[in-house]
Amino acid sequence: MISRILLLISMLVLLPACGGYKATSYIVDKGPQGPYFEASEPGLQPGTDGLEKNCRQYKRFDTCLFQKNPTAQEGAPVVNADLETNRKFGVKIRDLATSGFLENRHLQVLTLNTPRFTLQQKTLLKAPFTEIRSYVEQLSSYYWANRVFS
Repeated sequence: MISRILLLISMLVLLPACGGYKATSYIVDKGPQGPYFEASEPGLQPGTDGLEKNCRQYKRFDTCLFQKNPTAQEGAPVVNADLETNRKFGVKIRDLATSGFLENRHLQVLTLNTPRFTLQQKTLLKAPFTEIRSYVEQLSSYYWANRVFS
């Protein structure tokens, strides 16, 4: 899992050097609407984001991630079976392009073998972690890379 996150972050850093990207499909008809398209607060950890034990139950968070990585967050090794219970860093996803994918003017999250996350499937924002889908990894890559650009 960590290697997939590192690969996605590497792709995010290298992608801007490959040329411009323009979104051609939109999930909204009349321009960007809703909080996902708003600018995020500056800084590595905005005041809207934070650790919460039952993160997925709170509507104030768009999604729940790991704060950097599970081992650092918990201060001890974490086994795969405990990953879901350690997803307790609640965040807001902001600065999205109107395509609804995890992309904006600075970065674009792509996948190799799994479907890309899209806002057309908002229920996946808080979907459980699985090893066969990469939504948690995609959201984490977008969130942390976007924090660098904010």
